[in-house]
Amino acid sequence: MSQSQSQGQGSLPFPSGPVEAGHDALLRRALPAEPGVWDELRSEVGSVRKTWQRFAELLPQATAGLQTGPDLDRRVSQVAHQLRLDGVTHNVFDEQGVAARPWSLELLPLLIDPADWADIEAGV
Repeated sequence: MSQSQSQGQGSLPFPSGPVEAGHDALLRRALPAEPGVWDELRSEVGSVRKTWQRFAELLPQATAGLQTGPDLDRRVSQVAHQLRLDGVTHNVFDEQGVAARPWSLELLPLLIDPADWADIEAGV
């Protein structure tokens, strides 16, 4: 593995094959994991969790003429821009009254592992 392939989050290796490109794009753009806090994207060793692996593999790849990372960045900007244009807000109530705050919307979905979903379904 080359020096450039081994750079990234901490000392984690980032292979450059087409399947790993989606993993790399997600890992490089995710907020850093906080010690002792559950990380939905990363396992304890820093790799993409199984629930996210299939999703990452389906992201547009550089082999299809797209660069996954910059494409994700562009889409995040598009979503934020559209929310601002549409004036989408939510109200925050406090002692001083009501304040309208910009709505926050994640580009990526919340993925739920089938086993976790079965627990939720049973509880509901």
